Amino acid sequence: MRVCNSIYSELVKIGYVMMYAMRSFLIFSFLFLLTVPSTSFAQSGEGKDMYSRRSSSIIRSMKQAEQQYDGFWKDLNQGRLDEGDYYLTMVSLKSYYQHTSFYEADSDKLVDQLMQYAFKYDTQEDPLEANKALYEYNDFLRKHITDIQVLYMAYNLSRQDASFGNSMHMEKLVKALEQTIFTNRESRGFRPEDAHIVSNYGEEKFILQSQGLEILEKETYEPNIGIFYSVYDVRDPKTDEEYKIFMDSSIPHNAMEKKAILEKESKPIVPKL
Repeated sequence: MRVCNSIYSELVKIGYVMMYAMRSFLIFSFLFLLTVPSTSFAQSGEGKDMYSRRSSSIIRSMKQAEQQYDGFWKDLNQGRLDEGDYYLTMVSLKSYYQHTSFYEADSDKLVDQLMQYAFKYDTQEDPLEANKALYEYNDFLRKHITDIQVLYMAYNLSRQDASFGNSMHMEKLVKALEQTIFTNRESRGFRPEDAHIVSNYGEEKFILQSQGLEILEKETYEPNIGIFYSVYDVRDPKTDEEYKIFMDSSIPHNAMEKKAILEKESKPIVPKL
């Protein structure tokens, strides 16, 4: 309080103009703070109700996306699609995947988990436990079939052991998913407006590797709210030329941010003593 009075006294000395400016600033600051819920507000009934509505909305949209996702997955898994339908079904799966509760942007993490399930099945001596492990593997693959790194690994496993799927069917899935990533083949990613749009971070690596580029450095920018770019400094080994490649990574950023909000709001608030 003494500090506030001292500041106020100095403002009075400066003059009424500055006092009015300060008053306007304080009003603006107060209105801004109203938009940022404090801990005490979150603990109040009104704060909890607001969070509950937002969480309920996210959960409801996730369930709806998962229902749609499962429908397209059944069409894909039954193998009754025409060649052209594989691509269209993959496009639909990718569009719903980003809104599901099981979405994950980190492809490396997913591949590690897939390999753990495969290893568990391969080393399990108990037939019942082996079947359980294979079920977990297939269910995990169902959830993350639109991740190119996961699908590549699953395809390679199916070529080694038919227990992990029909390799010919898996090959069709790989080609369809690759096609969704390179839908716009004219896009080179040299400028933000020409950026490659990715559904997860594994697609960024896939695009660069498919061009034989060496990654030197990566930075992330948010030029506008909800718009994210991964900017890679790359080198072409064939020409030794270095340049930048832009990736529109808004989908993975926003999807993971939504999951983080849901996780944070689902945790019980423990009042401070």
